[in-house]
Amino acid sequence: MGKLLGSSGSISSWAGGINSSIQTLGDRRDVLNRRLDDIEKRYRDQFTALDSLLGKLRSTSDFLTRQLSATR
Repeated sequence: MGKLLGSSGSISSWAGGINSSIQTLGDRRDVLNRRLDDIEKRYRDQFTALDSLLGKLRSTSDFLTRQLSATR
């Protein structure tokens, strides 16, 4: 019983392995969360740039429509 329950026993080793796995999973979760934050920032930046470009294209379209209408 002492070998099973002692500080270097099977249960202690088993618990240590579980605690190590929990720590590893926590670290992996933190890395994944940072990656997701970086991806979200990149997507937001891309959306903002595309939205700005779309506004400029609409402005150009309106200008060209007015110019073409004036020449008819």
